[in-house]
Amino acid sequence: MDAFFTLMISGYKDGVLIPVPVYPLYSALIDLQGASALGYELGTHKEKWVVDLKEIERKVEEARNQGISPRCLVVINPGNPTGQLLSYDNIRAIVDYCYDQGIVIIADEVYQDNIYEEGAKFHSFRKVAREAKKDLEIISVHSLSKGYHGECGLRAGYVELMNVQEQVQEQFLKLLSISLCSNAIGQVAVELMVNSPSASEESYPLYMREKTAIMESLRRKSKLVFDGLNSMRNIRTNKVEGAMYAFPEIRFSAAALKAASGAKMPVDLFYSLQLLEKTGIMVVPGSGFGQHEGTWHFRTTILPSEQAMASVIEKFSEFNEDFHERYRD
Repeated sequence: MDAFFTLMISGYKDGVLIPVPVYPLYSALIDLQGASALGYELGTHKEKWVVDLKEIERKVEEARNQGISPRCLVVINPGNPTGQLLSYDNIRAIVDYCYDQGIVIIADEVYQDNIYEEGAKFHSFRKVAREAKKDLEIISVHSLSKGYHGECGLRAGYVELMNVQEQVQEQFLKLLSISLCSNAIGQVAVELMVNSPSASEESYPLYMREKTAIMESLRRKSKLVFDGLNSMRNIRTNKVEGAMYAFPEIRFSAAALKAASGAKMPVDLFYSLQLLEKTGIMVVPGSGFGQHEGTWHFRTTILPSEQAMASVIEKFSEFNEDFHERYRD
């Protein structure tokens, strides 16, 4: 990702549109390049974190009025940290707008295989742009370390450059070559990811059994997390449609806000640290991702084993109830 921004950004007058909340990698890399982060706020959890095109238009107009040129737009689908899945129509609207405005799309699609909602379907930006017959510049990334493969130790993946000029591709390759090549095991694993066993191969039945078991387990755990969090006091979240995360909203009393202020930290961090200290359960406070002003969230995953999940939810619920009792108004 750093190579993309190095190619497209020359200074603070170049802007990168990023969703809010956002995976912190993007905001950190933008700061590192000295560019301007243009955060477009997603809808609330009640609105399933939809990408609002009017919000993007507002941020682009605001940036241009300040002499900042929006160079590219980052979209994470399925979402991190929000776990939402964008609809075809939502993606089409983004594609049409970016094509008209000359804005490059960086499509972070590393969770494309992790879809849990019944009847839901992943649509790639590449496919939607082609069906719309838009020669739009799209940089699409996929990863072996995410999805149902979950090979986090290998940190391997690939990128597809669509409608990107050959000269730009050459410079991109030069930037990547500075770091030499990825490790051999990672390269082999990516090959296996993009060319999974076909029905005619001997390994296919085993591959399908393992893949199906992993996906069904993740689907069940997404429901457990959704039901468990929504049963807790002052916590509400939308369904985990995709990816591996929930990003619930949590309401705090004035007493909790005052205690957090006294501890000189955001209240979501105050809550998350106490959760870790008292239960060993670690979540990431929403202030680390960005959130609507006046709201508080945390990100949690659906990755604990099914055997452990019931215990995790029980401990979490007990802590949450005790926290809100201790900080009652």
